Amino acid sequence: MKINWVNKEQEAPENVKALLELEYSLRSELMKKLLLTPLVDDDDDIEVLSFDFHTQKKKFAVTIATPEPYYTALLKRKDTDLSDFLI
Repeated sequence: MKINWVNKEQEAPENVKALLELEYSLRSELMKKLLLTPLVDDDDDIEVLSFDFHTQKKKFAVTIATPEPYYTALLKRKDTDLSDFLI
């Protein structure tokens, strides 16, 4: 899994630690969801997934670097069981 940070403005140093902890927490919870309910099949390759972490919205967005069929499967689930993590 690859995660890129997207900031519209420079984060204050005191906020970076909190954002790191939040990103780690969200990533861990997202991984649990994906492992419990696979996207495509029981052999999902989690390493090919790519997300942008939007620091202002405090959520992930699926990037086009995520190959099919994972990209479409993630988009279909972003408004349901993955809504806490994806924009």
